[in-house]
Amino acid sequence: MFSPNEAATLARDVYELTEGDKFAAQRFINNPIFSKNRFIPEGKLEMGSLSQTTPFGLFTRGAGNIYGNHLIVIFRGTSNITSGIGDWLTNLNIGCSISSTGHYVHAGFNSMFNSMVGQLESFVRSQKGIDTVHCIGHSLGGALATLAADWFKSNTQIKPILYTFGAPRVGHYEFATAHTVSMLPENINRVVHGTDVVPMIPLFPFFHAPTSGLPCYIATGNQIGGEWHGMRHYVTTVSSHRSWKTLRQPAPLILYPQIKYWLKEDKVVNFNGVDFWNKLYYSFIYLCNRIIGNPINSLVSSAATALDVMASIIHKGLNSGGEASEDASLLIKKLAKALGMTVVETSVQFIRNALEKLMQRMSIMVKEALDRNR
Repeated sequence: MFSPNEAATLARDVYELTEGDKFAAQRFINNPIFSKNRFIPEGKLEMGSLSQTTPFGLFTRGAGNIYGNHLIVIFRGTSNITSGIGDWLTNLNIGCSISSTGHYVHAGFNSMFNSMVGQLESFVRSQKGIDTVHCIGHSLGGALATLAADWFKSNTQIKPILYTFGAPRVGHYEFATAHTVSMLPENINRVVHGTDVVPMIPLFPFFHAPTSGLPCYIATGNQIGGEWHGMRHYVTTVSSHRSWKTLRQPAPLILYPQIKYWLKEDKVVNFNGVDFWNKLYYSFIYLCNRIIGNPINSLVSSAATALDVMASIIHKGLNSGGEASEDASLLIKKLAKALGMTVVETSVQFIRNALEKLMQRMSIMVKEALDRNR
């Protein structure tokens, strides 16, 4: 397994392939842990009328006694030539599609990965005697690395080890739990700064893996800051940890009584605060569990977007009676007040409008973070 610093350095340096000069790109390619058996995949981004095909990382066989029987698969995040992904990440009208293991995942991430999976499969077939693959990525690259690790686990006999930095949520609850069980938590190294906004998206009904065990959560304050998404900051914060064991720390757990108090309190909402987005996310989890008894599965179809699901949860809560009805009412009133809206009705369309306005706020922060990817 790569050390935290080794994995972070690779996740940072892969950007040289598209953003560095030819000498920087060559230095990355000539890394002594890479063999000459390598391939630069091209991924296709499609969003509306936007269509881009661009180099998206590196597939390589390792070199030497340690890594000679390993594959190293590295995906970069967004760059100045794929800036449209900023809208992609925050667009709640992007739906879901089925992953290679049969679970709902973000349709955009899945489409991008599927545009490269044939290239990955061909490269894997060309390499013999491989027993381990290291899947590495930052930002969008972390989402692609997650899907790659999932693909390796279900389609090959090669053991995947996953390393992500500042990655968004990839799939729904069933995907996150199945991915955790198949990979095992100790092989999922998910590093996140507490004030990095990108791991906070997409919102519900998406979940992070591992769902058991510990992520590598690094507390960095209370206010979201775009700089904390940059890979150079991740390299700095992990550099003092020689092992993943010392880096593994739990993310803050928010319990229902805290959510109830937050829903009732009459304070000015701080949209730049980590606390607001974390409590909003957990509000949907608790509300959904009260209504239907499980995270989301009965509300989801391939046609349902995150916006559809969240609006449906609030609307169902309003009409369910009891404490769920009270919580849903408090939530929509809190969001409407924060957004300067008056609650004149509680239709699904009104709720969708409020959520769309809310995501416009988050979109600004995400785009700022993506501008500081490096």
